[in-house]
Amino acid sequence: MQYLSNFVRFVSDVVLTARRITGLCNWGNASTWGLATLGVAFVALPISAQAPKHPWLAAPPKYDVQAYFTNLANGANVQSPFVAKFGMSHWGIAPAGQDFPLTGHHHLLINQALPLDVEAPLPFSERYVHFGKGQMEAIVNLPPGRHTLRMLLADHTHRPHFVFSPALTLEVLPGRSNLPPDYGKVPTLELLGPSAKLLARQPFRLVFHASGLNVAPRNSRLAGTGVFRIRFTRQDGRGGAAEEISFANGQTEAWFLPPKGNYDVQLLFETNPDGKLHPVVSTPISVTMPG
Repeated sequence: MQYLSNFVRFVSDVVLTARRITGLCNWGNASTWGLATLGVAFVALPISAQAPKHPWLAAPPKYDVQAYFTNLANGANVQSPFVAKFGMSHWGIAPAGQDFPLTGHHHLLINQALPLDVEAPLPFSERYVHFGKGQMEAIVNLPPGRHTLRMLLADHTHRPHFVFSPALTLEVLPGRSNLPPDYGKVPTLELLGPSAKLLARQPFRLVFHASGLNVAPRNSRLAGTGVFRIRFTRQDGRGGAAEEISFANGQTEAWFLPPKGNYDVQLLFETNPDGKLHPVVSTPISVTMPG
C-alpha cells in the first residue's frame, strides 16, 4: 500500500516537472489536456495491472480516469435549485485529510477555469466548492443565465489531481425548480445508467450513487462514511446464495460479467468503521445474461 502511494506521488511529480519544462500553464489548451490525460493514464497503470479480485468483475474497455456528471448534459436547460450528481471512473472517493492511493474528493468549479497552479491547494470560494466529507452530489442555486460547471478531483491536502471533467455549460432559466425542500436529508441509493431491465451479452457498467451518505475507503475507519456493495440475487430458479461484492477503496462504478442467468441487482452501503449494512437499499434492476 505504501509503495503504491509513493508510486502515485512519483508519477504526479513527473507530470508536474514535464509541465514546467514545456512551459505549459493552461489546462484548457489542447497540448496541456493531452499531457494531463497522459499523466492520468500513467497514474492509473497500477489499476490495470491488478486482475479483478472477484470473478464477476470485468476489466473496463479502457482506463480513462475522469470525473463526470451523472445527471447533467452539456447545453441543458435547468431551473435553480438543481442537483449535480458526481461520478468518477476507476478511482475511489476519500474525504479531505484521508490519504489513500488512487482516491480523492470532489470539487465543483462554477464559472471557473481549471487552476493554473497545480501544486497549490484549491481555494475555498463560491467558485471552488469543496466536498471534503466524501459527498457525491450538490444542490446548486445559480441566478438565471448561462453558467459553466466542471468537476475536479483533489487529494487529501486539496491539491488538484489530473482527474477532472470537461466543462459543461448550462442555461439556468427564470423561476424556481420543483426540487423538494427536504431533498438529500433522507439517505437514498441509486444504480445509474442501465434501464430497469438490462439484457447483457458482454461486460456492463454500473454506476453507484448515494444521496445523504458520504463515501470513504474502508481502511479509513472514518465514522459517518461507508463503501458501496453490490448484491446479485438469482431470479431464474437456480437458487443459491446471493452474490455480494464490496468496493473497499471508495469506488463509485464497476464493470461486471456474471455467469449466465437472471438476476435482481441492488446497491447497498456498508458503514465505517463497523462494516454493518445501512438500512437503505436501492431499487433493484433486472439483469439477464443469456450466455
